[in-house]
Amino acid sequence: MASMRLIESGSSACIYLSTTAEGNQEESASANAATLTWSNALVAGGGFSDAANDSTCILKVFRPTASDIAAKAAREIDALRRLQGTATSPGCPFVIGLYFVREFNLTPSLPVLGMEYCPLGDLLALSSDANFVVEEPPFFSAELVLALDHLRKHGVLHGDIKPENVGVTAAGHLRLLDFGHAKVLEHQATVVHESGTLPYASPEVLTRSPCTLAADWWSLGAIIFELVFGKSAFRESTDEETMERIMVHGPAWPSSQELLAHIPASDFIQRLLAEDPAHRPSTRQACQAFSFFNGVDWAQVAAEAWTPETFVLTPQRTE
Repeated sequence: MASMRLIESGSSACIYLSTTAEGNQEESASANAATLTWSNALVAGGGFSDAANDSTCILKVFRPTASDIAAKAAREIDALRRLQGTATSPGCPFVIGLYFVREFNLTPSLPVLGMEYCPLGDLLALSSDANFVVEEPPFFSAELVLALDHLRKHGVLHGDIKPENVGVTAAGHLRLLDFGHAKVLEHQATVVHESGTLPYASPEVLTRSPCTLAADWWSLGAIIFELVFGKSAFRESTDEETMERIMVHGPAWPSSQELLAHIPASDFIQRLLAEDPAHRPSTRQACQAFSFFNGVDWAQVAAEAWTPETFVLTPQRTE
């Protein structure tokens, strides 16, 4: 029997962990009838892919009452389908896997998405732990570079890259999540993008100026800043002050002594956070040229053939 557990309730969708394995019967019994019907219907209908980890996956169930939800669901499905691997076009392991899209009588106008499960949560939850220290920033940054380069090849602007949207697998590798704000720039070079999250939204997003795919690479710079220095590049006590930091003052660099210890990282971050999108390194090839990635075997990273030490001893991993 399939079991489901609500793990996140958002304004536009609910996220459930669903598994066909025999779990806690009391927990299964406490789930409401609708969610059990979803889960059992998915299993009975062959919804789970062999790619799913032991028939465990995430179910994203959109809220019918959410504003503009049909369009948002369609954008996410379109982006994810473009990014999945095919027989002729390889995918990217650092983009969340989409296992299936199904519709049921319970949600006649909205689909249910079955996606890859990230047992260690996301970077936001992990980084909130005072003891959390990233041991290998260049390697994790390389995984995100490969993810964004894959989006670039398919003309997809994610539009809301932030730690909360970077999942962590059981093996400690990263996955880019939540494509609900994604836009496809297949036939246009720019788009006015009105989404994004402070303090990870680029200057052109904040000013509602035409955006290119380089907007995502600016957000990457803000994330790598946190991976390297352990603090936000732009977050202030109010949204107004955060916007001023982004638009006027620039990143809150650490002390000169700490910067001297991280010259390759700060050089790369500074380029990603360039105000002019045209000056940001926005391809894998451009990023590889930076000394920050010296010692990184990109083929090994792409194959997930390196072992992340950062997450090995996290509480989630040892449960």
